[in-house]
Amino acid sequence: SLEELKITPQHTPGGSIFSSLPKGQMGGVMVSAHCFPALSSLELSGVDLPGFDQIATVFPRLRVLHLSRCFFEKRVTFQGLLDAFSKCTVLRKLKLLDSLSHATDSPIQAPQRTVSLHTLDELFLYDQQPVVSAFMTYVCLSPDAYVHLIGDIVDPEVDQTSSFISLLPDDTSHLHALWAATSVNIDALDEPGIRITVVSDEDPFTNYFAVHLWWADDSLDGSYMCDEFLPSALRASTQMIRNGAPSCVKSLTITGYTDYIAFQDWQVAFDAYSNLQSLEVFCCREESRHFQHLFNALRPSPEPGPKDSSGSTPPVVCPKLTHLHLEGSWFDELADIVVSCASARAARGVGFKQLRLTLEHHPDDREVFKGREKAYAGRITSALGGGDLLFEEYILRP
Repeated sequence: SLEELKITPQHTPGGSIFSSLPKGQMGGVMVSAHCFPALSSLELSGVDLPGFDQIATVFPRLRVLHLSRCFFEKRVTFQGLLDAFSKCTVLRKLKLLDSLSHATDSPIQAPQRTVSLHTLDELFLYDQQPVVSAFMTYVCLSPDAYVHLIGDIVDPEVDQTSSFISLLPDDTSHLHALWAATSVNIDALDEPGIRITVVSDEDPFTNYFAVHLWWADDSLDGSYMCDEFLPSALRASTQMIRNGAPSCVKSLTITGYTDYIAFQDWQVAFDAYSNLQSLEVFCCREESRHFQHLFNALRPSPEPGPKDSSGSTPPVVCPKLTHLHLEGSWFDELADIVVSCASARAARGVGFKQLRLTLEHHPDDREVFKGREKAYAGRITSALGGGDLLFEEYILRP
C-alpha cells in the first residue's frame, strides 16, 4: 500500500500540463482515499487541484504535506481553509510554498475561530505577507515547533520593522523559541531578502523560529534593499521576542553591509540584548567602516566618567560580552577605534576575552598592511588587558 506520493510535473508555456485533466485528478491520479488508504506523505509541485479542503478530507492520515505553487479550481474562505487543516489530526510536517493565497478568497475575511495544529513539528510557509500573517494569527502551534516564515515584500516603502513583526501573531507567548531565545542571527546575503533566525539552545533543532522578508518585485535591486533594511531587521529582532526576555539572548550574528546600521541602532540593540556574550559581524563589501559605529556603541565611559542624574557612573554596555568576531575591510583608523573601545572596557573590568579580526585588503596594499600589522597587533593586544587577539587577513582577488 502506497505511503508516499510525490508529483512534480514539467510545465508547458500554457501552464501546468495537468490543467486539461478531468476534475478530481492530480497529475492523472484519481483523488481517492480508496486508492491510497495508507498515504502519509504527499508532495505536490505545480499541480492544479480541485480544492484544498479535499486534501484533508481524502487523506486524513497525512503526516507530511508539501505543496509548492499549486493552484486550486475552487477557492474557500480562510475559515474553511483552517477547518480543513483541523481535520489533519496527525500532521507533523507542513510546507506550503506560494499555495495558500491560491486556495483562499482575497481579501481574507477574519475567521470566527482559531485552529489548533499542535501535532506539527515543522512549519515552512512562504506566501504574501497578509496570508502569512493571517495564518499565524489564527493557527495555534506547538511551543516546540520548528517555524520558518517567508513573506513577500510588495511595497518596499513600507516600514520594514513592522513588516517583519506583521508576520507574527500578536501573542507569541506560546512559541517557545521566541520567549526562550538564546541566539539571534540576521542575514542579508543568503537569499534575495533578509532573514531573522531565533534559536533556543535548549534544543536548537526544534526551538527554531525564522522570519524572512522576500523581494516580490524582481525589478528591485535585491542586494541593495537587503542591506538597507538591516537596521529594521535589527530592531525587529528585539521586538520579535518582546513577550520573552531579549536579555536572555547570549549570541548575536549579523551578516550584510552593516554600514547602514547607525550608532543609535547599535545602542538600541545592545540595550535590549544586555546580557550578550558573543557578537559576530560579517560585512562583505569593500571600504566598510561599520566597525566605527559598533565600537563607539560598545565603548563605556571611563571611570570616574560623567555622572547621570542620580550621581552614578553610567553602566557598561553589554558587560558580559567576552567574544567579538568582526570580518570586513581594513582601514587605517581601525586600530585607533579598537584600542579606544577595548582599553575603556578593560579599565571598567569588562574587557574582551577574545577579539577576532578577519580583515580584507587589496593585493596592492598587502605589503603596507604586513608592514604595519605587528604594530597594530601590539597596540590592540595591550588594550585588551589580557584578552586574546586573533588577527587574520585575506586578500581580495584582483
